[in-house]
Amino acid sequence: MSDKRTMFPQDGADGGTTGRDGRRRLVLVGGGHAHLEVLRRLGLEPIAGLETVLVAKELNAPYSGMLPGLIAGTNSLDDCHVDLARLGAFAGVRVVHGEVDGIDRTARRVTISGQAPLDYDLLSLDVGITPGMAGIRGGAAHGIAGKPISGFHPKWLDLLARCLTPGGPREIAVIGAGAAGYEIAHAVRRRIMAEADARGIDGTAFGFTLVAGGSLLSGSNACARRYARSELIAAGVRLVEGDPVAEIAADRLVLKSGRELACGAAILCTPGRAAPWFTETGLPLDDDGFFAVWPTLQSTGDDAIFAAGDCAAMIGQERPKAGVFAVRQGPFLAGNIIRRAEGRAPIPYRPQRHYLALLSDAQGSAIAVRGPFALRGRLFSRWKDHIDRSFMRRYKDLL
Repeated sequence: MSDKRTMFPQDGADGGTTGRDGRRRLVLVGGGHAHLEVLRRLGLEPIAGLETVLVAKELNAPYSGMLPGLIAGTNSLDDCHVDLARLGAFAGVRVVHGEVDGIDRTARRVTISGQAPLDYDLLSLDVGITPGMAGIRGGAAHGIAGKPISGFHPKWLDLLARCLTPGGPREIAVIGAGAAGYEIAHAVRRRIMAEADARGIDGTAFGFTLVAGGSLLSGSNACARRYARSELIAAGVRLVEGDPVAEIAADRLVLKSGRELACGAAILCTPGRAAPWFTETGLPLDDDGFFAVWPTLQSTGDDAIFAAGDCAAMIGQERPKAGVFAVRQGPFLAGNIIRRAEGRAPIPYRPQRHYLALLSDAQGSAIAVRGPFALRGRLFSRWKDHIDRSFMRRYKDLL
């Protein structure tokens, strides 16, 4: 990219805004993993003349890597969240509690549901995704979406309470057999069985099913998939592969083949979808509707707009929607925003083709997967817990 495109706009140039005591404004939309690092860096390295505003739908930012532990009861709600108001105060950032629902690129303004719009000179998007329900009849009415976590957690607690009542759900299904679905199926089983045992409820009355539209952990190697199947069998979780869910009813699942499975509650961990308002921004999107970005994490259609995490797709370097990439993008996003604000050229982020995935079975063991290799054991569960808690301390210890 040329210097002209990467230089921070001067007063009145390239549609940039003026005023605000001569300061430029960076608007961060969403409290995703990458934006946590941006806030940390801005607190450690303030930029003179730059006003930063964070707009977040939730003021407690969840860390998705610790969600299975939250479900299983080994992590507390506080363990899994960063207080954005406190982190924003550390960073000298104004925090707006609201939901962005559009971008006016001509006016350089974001619109916020129920609130006044907000002008920007630089914009960064890290708003995540929600599980897709396309093609699943009854998904919205009867399914429990695993994301966003803020919406899932109270529904999970309600489901847990209902499971422990006479006549409550006894057949629980997790739909989607990627890494998240695999871990959540184990975590749900552990928590329900533990709570039932504590209350003297017969655990054999419960059944747990993991439904894969394709195959279990389809992006992992054959050894990891064998380990995962073995762990599901040991835990008593039934696995259904190669038969997608077509309908969720109040008391059953109907699969594409026509087969029916008893189901009192269904948790959706299906591949994520982009928010509908993405299409109205006029920004380039990939085939799945996510923001198309260069390796610098800048929009392919607007150098003043960055996007990271699950809401973005790097052109030519596509990777799965996984929290590990959002975490690793964080330092590059922060560095490139700072470079752009200071008139220096951003540098490309080149994600690793093979990355370490640690998949917990909620019983103190985990599968470690990297490229063609896989191992399992209790050491990897402790390693995962150490990595997760170290990540959270990086932001909590600043407060």
